[in-house]
Amino acid sequence: MSNNPTILVTGGTGYIGSHTVVSLIENGYEVVIIDNLSNSKKKVLERIEAITGCKPKFYQCDIRSIEKLDSIFSENKITAVIHFAALKSITDSLKNPCQYFENNISGTLSLLESMKKHNIKNIIFSSSASIYGDKNVSPISEIGLVECKNSYAFSKYSADMILKFESESDSKLSVSILRYFNQIGAPQAGLIGEDSKNPTNIMPHILTVASKKYEIFKIYGKNYLTFDGTAVRDYIHVMDVANGHIAALKNNLSTHGLLLS
Repeated sequence: MSNNPTILVTGGTGYIGSHTVVSLIENGYEVVIIDNLSNSKKKVLERIEAITGCKPKFYQCDIRSIEKLDSIFSENKITAVIHFAALKSITDSLKNPCQYFENNISGTLSLLESMKKHNIKNIIFSSSASIYGDKNVSPISEIGLVECKNSYAFSKYSADMILKFESESDSKLSVSILRYFNQIGAPQAGLIGEDSKNPTNIMPHILTVASKKYEIFKIYGKNYLTFDGTAVRDYIHVMDVANGHIAALKNNLSTHGLLLS
């Protein structure tokens, strides 16, 4: 193992997490992944290895388990954390709000508690632009009007605020929060596109029709101010999202003088 920083990626076998792991490895970082595999598949690790030539260290772990987190932090010299682990379906969050609060908020609290025990002072948080609701004018400013219209958005914003207040109480803690949505695509190899167990985004649904699993791709919405009444969405390539996390990581580490060798 090199002397380069080791990055713990929570939710690292998920769609955005796995692509970020690829970018981390390609940028020379050591990677440790934790994921409870509730919405991802362990075979992603083999696909990451096929792309990068490196199979990252993996723990099947729920971030709400502080005991397991403490064990992982003790076994590995972690420099920083990139935190993706969360339930993410807006539709499901409307049906099960308490489940989203318990998983996304309590999970973040457990992660921070364990980080504090092990003196880890860098965290990049994968938040969501869903916290801005629909009253802002695009492009939305970082300080746009917050309007959490569902429990998923509220859980993400709550984690944002927890991290904000924690960093204000500890001047040595470096926090970066990325807010985005509508990611799409895959690397050129195409080995780790979106392959979640319970897909909610547009591309997996299109592919189910292309593969003849379903006959019809349904388009929802009829009251938007567009030419046909359906919603218009902007999309961002998943590797741009992944590389955005790497840029935030490098900025965090530079404040502590922790650079790649």
